[in-house]
Amino acid sequence: SSWLRSTSRGAGVSDSAGKNSDRVQLTFPKDENGSADRFIPVWKKALTAEESHADQAEKKGDTFQWKDGGSVEYNGRTWLVGTYEDNSGISTMLFTDVEPGSVYVLISNFDQHKKEAEALLSSIEFPDDMAKAVAEHAKSRFRASRSGIRGSHAASHAQSLNDRAPNTGEGR
Repeated sequence: SSWLRSTSRGAGVSDSAGKNSDRVQLTFPKDENGSADRFIPVWKKALTAEESHADQAEKKGDTFQWKDGGSVEYNGRTWLVGTYEDNSGISTMLFTDVEPGSVYVLISNFDQHKKEAEALLSSIEFPDDMAKAVAEHAKSRFRASRSGIRGSHAASHAQSLNDRAPNTGEGR
């Protein structure tokens, strides 16, 4: 089971093991073009939502036409919004504070999945202690995959999403 809980039925959850255990991937049902867009929450232990938002704005900048989208509220939780464009279309990033740090959610082509995305955002629940939840989640994944790596790597910084797509075939 993942550190991210959602009561929404519209999306499938797949976990990342190892050094990406601070990342979970949810996939929306495939659209008519056969492309499954992703909903990827990433935990940033050391950054507040505001800092993480600024960090992404700086990274995406002019290259990806970063736009600051203000803030929105789902189910009493406030999210800062930013959008950027790349060859897969428009991606929306939403940032919210958790304990400790913050989580951002990357949603590709938000508008095409508005209903499911908003259902997910409204139903998402974060653990009271993210550090503990991610570490425990990573440990159980390590036992399952019998890899020799220790759980401390789990809390290591997730690579920026641009570096590579998460490997979903790990530890299965």
